[in-house]
Amino acid sequence: MKMKIIKQLLCLILLSVVCLAAMVMLSACGTQDPPPDDPSTEPVSISGTYRSEYGTLTFDTHHVLHLDITEDFAKKSGLPAGKRDGTYVFLYRNEEWRYDKAETFRVTINGIHYAFRNEVGTTNSRTLAFILPDGSTVSFEKSEK
Repeated sequence: MKMKIIKQLLCLILLSVVCLAAMVMLSACGTQDPPPDDPSTEPVSISGTYRSEYGTLTFDTHHVLHLDITEDFAKKSGLPAGKRDGTYVFLYRNEEWRYDKAETFRVTINGIHYAFRNEVGTTNSRTLAFILPDGSTVSFEKSEK
């Protein structure tokens, strides 16, 4: 009878340790939101003209975007071809975010939103990279002109 009580007690202790370990692991996961960035590390604003074989994107600091893109890029991206004006925003979880850490690059032309996954780690003040609906990545490089 003593052995049965010891086995039950050991089983109960083992179960408690497993539950405690699971709780510690789950609490360590935390939130998926990145910590706020130190404002002193904020990158320079996106502005100027970025070029690729698909055309040009010209940004100003007031979220205005001037596009001049090829027919081929229009088909791949869903954006309208040729010269267009619109607005842009970089988003993280549907909130405006800094371009080098954002999940999404969203362009709005005539009230229509076009959203692309931002290539975090590639997008910076010199290179804008985002993923098109077909899964390909396109990069636009800042022009020195």
